[in-house]
Amino acid sequence: MRNKPTKPKLLASKFIKWYFNDRDEVISLGNSMRHLLETTGQCSLSMEELFDNCGYIPKYLCEIEPTKDMYNTDYNTNEVELINDFN
Repeated sequence: MRNKPTKPKLLASKFIKWYFNDRDEVISLGNSMRHLLETTGQCSLSMEELFDNCGYIPKYLCEIEPTKDMYNTDYNTNEVELINDFN
């Protein structure tokens, strides 16, 4: 029986810093949260939900051995294991 290949690991702290480095993403999230508060009176968002709804992860963010293509290659989020390092 073969072992499953391990997924590249991504620290949640690195993901959050990268994701919110884009001003437009911060504004979009703020507008979405405000809309939910105005219409339902509540909102919540977990790091996992944000990660799952992200379309791609740059390879260089992951905890991997450096490669030539790490700055021009992306992973789908289902190819990456998110590690909660906030604990």
